Amino acid sequence: MARKSLLKRKEKVVSLAFVTPLFVGYAIFTLLPLAVAIIYSLVDYMPLYGRISPVSFDVYKSLFKADLITVGFGDAIVNTLIIMLSIPINLVIGLIFSGLITKKGFKGRTFFNVVFYLPAVTGAVAITLVWKLIFNETQGIANIFLKQIGLIEENINWLGITSGKMYPRLVIILKNIWGGIGGVIILYVAGILNIPESYYEAAELDGASGIKQFLLITVPLLTPITFYHLIVSIIGGLQSFMDTQLLANTSVTQTIVYFIYDNGINNYRYGYASAASVLLAIAVMIITILQFKLSDKWVYSE
Repeated sequence: MARKSLLKRKEKVVSLAFVTPLFVGYAIFTLLPLAVAIIYSLVDYMPLYGRISPVSFDVYKSLFKADLITVGFGDAIVNTLIIMLSIPINLVIGLIFSGLITKKGFKGRTFFNVVFYLPAVTGAVAITLVWKLIFNETQGIANIFLKQIGLIEENINWLGITSGKMYPRLVIILKNIWGGIGGVIILYVAGILNIPESYYEAAELDGASGIKQFLLITVPLLTPITFYHLIVSIIGGLQSFMDTQLLANTSVTQTIVYFIYDNGINNYRYGYASAASVLLAIAVMIITILQFKLSDKWVYSE
């Protein structure tokens, strides 16, 4: 008995030795930065100027003042939410294309899966730069094409501020739809192929049309995949950064994460950057929890 007890203790020690580096890494690189960010969010900390204010919630109040910096935190939230309109569009288009690709008698399913998924495996920075060239004001093929078909007479400054806020946001939404639809289709196609054929045969015997079968069988049975896409896409959308930095004018498309970067890295306002990051983390947690709570009402499970 004593020998068995000793062996169990040794096993526990060995197990702890293996997992300890993980806990240490988590504490150093996750818990400690989180604690520092929360502390910084309560003070107006500007190390470059040797300035630090007393602990208070004034930094959080100041976040929404329009004169804080070029673009206020409220504007960054609005920009982020508008850009995230690509998420529902992506889901709808992806669902429709998945239904068409998996239809009986459709040839070239593999080819179209590869074509749709190509943007997902292409370098994100390279894609962004290509889109920047496409929508260039003077030499971009977007303006050239629209002029050729007579829709516009003068070049549109798609990525700048002179043409208003609508065009830069529209370009980012279109790019996100094009870049994200491949991942949506791949999972939807896999989900449709796993639906038992007997369901469709029974519906066909009852006289249900192809559209009714799609709406009453396919769509409900794909709700777990839709739920997964919503979770991942919303979290990713709230954390969008690169499009603002590389593609369009930052003053009209600045997102929440770029606001954090601009204040913290470019302007050394660590207090405001930390406060914005804490609010973003809280928002992500609340939205995710709400999605899981509401999923019981619309996500189908067999």
